[in-house]
Amino acid sequence: MNRHIYSCFGETIRSDFHLNLTASSGSAPATIEISAGETALPAHPEHAFEIQDDLLVVSYEQAGRFRIDAQGNIGASPRSWPPSSFFRHFVAMNMVGLSCLRRGRLVLHGSAVATPSGDALLVGESGAGKSTLSLALHYQQFPLICDDVAVMNLIQAPFVEHGVPYVKSWEDSLSVIGIPHAPLAYLSSSTLKCLVPFTPASSEMGLKRIYVLERGDAVRLERLSFGEAFPKLIEHTFMPRGIDLLGLQASHFQNLSRLLRHVSVFRLTRTADFASLEACVRLVGNDAST
Repeated sequence: MNRHIYSCFGETIRSDFHLNLTASSGSAPATIEISAGETALPAHPEHAFEIQDDLLVVSYEQAGRFRIDAQGNIGASPRSWPPSSFFRHFVAMNMVGLSCLRRGRLVLHGSAVATPSGDALLVGESGAGKSTLSLALHYQQFPLICDDVAVMNLIQAPFVEHGVPYVKSWEDSLSVIGIPHAPLAYLSSSTLKCLVPFTPASSEMGLKRIYVLERGDAVRLERLSFGEAFPKLIEHTFMPRGIDLLGLQASHFQNLSRLLRHVSVFRLTRTADFASLEACVRLVGNDAST
């Protein structure tokens, strides 16, 4: 069986099957191994997390069943064989992100762009507009670093690792930005979310600002104190159920505290429609570049 070598989230990934990730020369030893197992149809309709003999087991009906060991290696059992396109994307983004979390990395539910003065991270709940705003910023000369899953490097000054080389975006969002969706692939046959390819930028200046996206009646930017920002980042942690099951709360809180010593956090309020998108792009672009 051919082994595929990739680079993503600051990790070297070796997989039994093809993933939509940035190929690597394979000179560095793999830090995450992805092995294909038998096909399996989970009984749970949504994410189901459990611990079995020190394995973090995740079931997802649309994709399959996954087992992540203490070193972050992934055993992946697809719902059907050959693996569907959705399965490959789910492994590349969600399961590799969860593997990074198990390896002690700080992982947030957010999208990041590079600016001349430092990187900007957009966090928020699903549907808050992270991908739309980050994609709009990308087309305004603020290169995308990652979408949806943001893995931090906290060894020195914090920066965001480059992520998967595509953005998941709804057709109406692409229309507003001016990106034709006709030539794009869809995430799955049951969704109108498209996969917009891009080349992830490298973090050159480090992470400087975090914007917490929330909905309101107008566009506003408000700086948050440490006491206000800390629970917001906890709220927008990637797959927090995994942290709870693995008992990683203490190290996770330490990582968040370390991050907040180096970055400024703002609440960015936007309206529920697309009318405020241009104003948000201008506001974030100007603020993050100062």
